[in-house]
Amino acid sequence: ELYAASNDIDAGLNYLKTASIAHPGDMRYFTTELEMLLKHGRKSTAQLRASETLRDANSALQILVVAQAFASGGSMLDAIQWGETALTNAVTNPGDRATANSFLGRVYLKQENHEKARQHFEAVLKDKPTDLVAANNLAWILSNNLSEPDAAIRVIEDGQMRNNATIEQLPVEYIDTMVVVYRNAGKKQKATDVVKQALRQYPS
Repeated sequence: ELYAASNDIDAGLNYLKTASIAHPGDMRYFTTELEMLLKHGRKSTAQLRASETLRDANSALQILVVAQAFASGGSMLDAIQWGETALTNAVTNPGDRATANSFLGRVYLKQENHEKARQHFEAVLKDKPTDLVAANNLAWILSNNLSEPDAAIRVIEDGQMRNNATIEQLPVEYIDTMVVVYRNAGKKQKATDVVKQALRQYPS
């Protein structure tokens, strides 16, 4: 950041590259280098550095860190490419597979590709049925973007049931989505009941 602030971008990149080589197990230097390259319009260099560094990588989580760097830098197609690579590498690991699908779901949601986002969030829930973030996002998409109110209700209620949680124990974002899902499905009384129960935990 200091190099960037002084407009000595090349010096900053050289420092980060040297630090990345000196600490091969620490991806922070490398991802910061990628983000800096992308921020200053050097996308092709970032792509090349990622390909070189991850040529022999087989860790899905390590690859996802790079995918996130491209997403943070606004290069969504590269983020998807590396996210898909991570997903391929995670094929035998349900936990890593859920993480990769969650990342891809969020990227596609940001791009408003709701059908692709749906597929990835559904995949998360197959591997990790208690994932409230995936359930929340999937229910929101089904209710607000894909006009499938009944499916949205099933998802939002399954998420609560699988976590064995009362309304008051759910995250406020999840409660908000639940209310919207019920209202969109024409179940105004259920939406009102959820609000009343939530107010016990969030009175303001």
